[in-house]
Amino acid sequence: MISQYQLLFKEAPITEDITGQLPEDILYPLNSAQRVIQYTFKNARLIGQQLEFEDLFFIENFQLDSDSPFTIKYELFAQRIFLTFAMHNDIMFSGSEGKMATKKDLSFHFAMEKDGIYEVECIPGTTVLVVISFVREWLLKVTKDFGKLNQLIQQLLDSDLPYDVLPAGSIDAHIFDFLLKVREFDFNSVFAQESFFSTYLIMGFGYHEQQLINSGNIKIYELKKYIDDNYTDPDLSLRQIIAGINLPEHTIRRKFKKSYHVTPYSYCQWVRMVHAKDLIQQKLLPIKEVWQMVGFKDESTFRKAYRKFLPEAKI
Repeated sequence: MISQYQLLFKEAPITEDITGQLPEDILYPLNSAQRVIQYTFKNARLIGQQLEFEDLFFIENFQLDSDSPFTIKYELFAQRIFLTFAMHNDIMFSGSEGKMATKKDLSFHFAMEKDGIYEVECIPGTTVLVVISFVREWLLKVTKDFGKLNQLIQQLLDSDLPYDVLPAGSIDAHIFDFLLKVREFDFNSVFAQESFFSTYLIMGFGYHEQQLINSGNIKIYELKKYIDDNYTDPDLSLRQIIAGINLPEHTIRRKFKKSYHVTPYSYCQWVRMVHAKDLIQQKLLPIKEVWQMVGFKDESTFRKAYRKFLPEAKI
């Protein structure tokens, strides 16, 4: 599973295996880490503590200490589902089609990412991320008793977008306690490790499902999914989108923007542009066909929106 992604750095670091020699200033040591890698740069240091369970999941605890803004790039070679915890400092995730998600300190989210290159933008100081990558079959199997969460994960996996993100959850006292137990667990038995981490992850899934339901954020994802499924409709409107969601319109706008950094209308335009780009660049369809296929009412409006989305496009 480790080979499913590769870290990419603009500046070549000094790379060292420091397993068993974790520096004392690491905020969240992972006691059961099987491997610890340190990347040293001119003005920054990145340490990754790794724990892998073949055919189940892979955990990596990153700590970045940097004197200036720092960008971590990584390349995926296949579709993955990630559960990412922002433990210390705010971060911004980006893909080839723009921003994916901003994660505030003490928040977490599920995300689906297809093969491609992604970026994590970090502000100066200390940034800590706990990243869990799941094997698809295992994740669907263990969440089957959490009907709504299982459905959302299946929708992430079936998405035809390059990446998809569930609304963030907050790292409250319950989740923080879970993360502390994960950090402190220290048994050499592989069977004991696998059993422990699997049990706590499954408990965490159930708790997160209730978080999504109780916060109303599950409705925000359903709204986003409605846009994903109906972006080809040129008459798609906010009133149509929010029909059936029992929340005030201003609350929906606020929650949607908090989760996806754009308004529902702007998100709809982004989805249309992502699909238009695929139709033009990958399927080589002419503009005169594409604008109608992605929900625009006329070609000139489409051309203007596409040039804004992809300034280098010659259309």
